Formats: sequence, structure tokens, C-alpha cells
Amino acid sequence: MEFSKSLALPLTFLGKRVRLAVDRPLGSRHSKHGFSYEANYGYIPATEVPDGEELDAYFLGADVPVESADGICIVWAMTTISWLLCQRAFT
Repeated sequence: MEFSKSLALPLTFLGKRVRLAVDRPLGSRHSKHGFSYEANYGYIPATEVPDGEELDAYFLGADVPVESADGICIVWAMTTISWLLCQRAFT
């Protein structure tokens, strides 16, 4: 199966350990729509998807807000905006 650039980038991270920057921590509210983030949400620095932004990612495994996190990418969602779901990386 052939993937476009926007679809190929997230696939390179599946199963790999990554460092996430969290810009919407657990419990924070979306500035425009007002909903509350039920998980830490951010991006993988130094990546770029076709919309010019970094690759978005949710971080699972923390029950407190965090600013950054190490995680293993376990799920990839193919939507209009690609994002990854990462779980805590245990050492």
C-alpha cells in the first residue's frame, strides 16, 4: 500500500519511543471550544506534517498535567489531521 507524505510520517513512529512536548495539559480547556482535555495533548518536536504544524500526539499514562513526556507510539489515527497515541515508556 502506498501512502502520501502526510500518512507516511506517523507510521515511522509506531512502536518507537518519542519525546512529546505537551502544550495542552490534562484538565486544560480548549481556548475556542471550551472542552476539557482528558489526556495530555501535544506534539512531536522537529516534525512537520503537510499543514506546516508538528505531528500531534496524545499522551496516556499520566494522571497529572505534564509539560513533556517520553512515550511509545501505539496507535495512529488517520483523520484529516494525523495524530499519534502514545503510552508512558517504562524503563
